[in-house]
Amino acid sequence: MRNSIHGRVYTKPNCMKCRLTINQLSKTMLVSVTQATDQDIAAFKAEGVRSFPVVCIFDSSKPVDQWSDFNPTKIAKYTKKKED
Repeated sequence: MRNSIHGRVYTKPNCMKCRLTINQLSKTMLVSVTQATDQDIAAFKAEGVRSFPVVCIFDSSKPVDQWSDFNPTKIAKYTKKKED
């Protein structure tokens, strides 16, 4: 992955899946962590999100991927090439 790839992870307190996601993605990219506010949670629910973390991946400033919950397949998409 190019250095311009970075992520933002929205978390909730004491979320083990959030910590696992952040730890894995941080191995290969800059990850900013944001504690989800009540407004964030309401907006995510309106989009159909039912589980945290919510992960947004960007290439420079352009959004390229988004998912929610702990998703090893999506994480591997962004970490596999660096680890090989």
